[in-house]
Amino acid sequence: MNTTHDLDLYGLTLSVTGTFIRGVWGTREDPPEPTTFEIDSVYCDGVNLTELFDSTYVGISSAVMCDKCKKTNKVRRITVLEDLEHEILEKYYE
Repeated sequence: MNTTHDLDLYGLTLSVTGTFIRGVWGTREDPPEPTTFEIDSVYCDGVNLTELFDSTYVGISSAVMCDKCKKTNKVRRITVLEDLEHEILEKYYE
């Protein structure tokens, strides 16, 4: 079931529509599944920002420096959509 939440981001009010999925405990046979909020669309004043936010990155996690070559590897970029999903989980479901 889709749910719409209003979030303030950088002074803009975003209408975020998505689906809340409650996680389940794992067993020996089935691994656990996390609680998530999957975003379907993001609108601001009637403008669809979903694709823009899905391709815009806000940060990096799991950056590891290689001791031998002194380069960063195992980098995972975080999109604005992933950040919004996290914000909605914290604000409305925890």
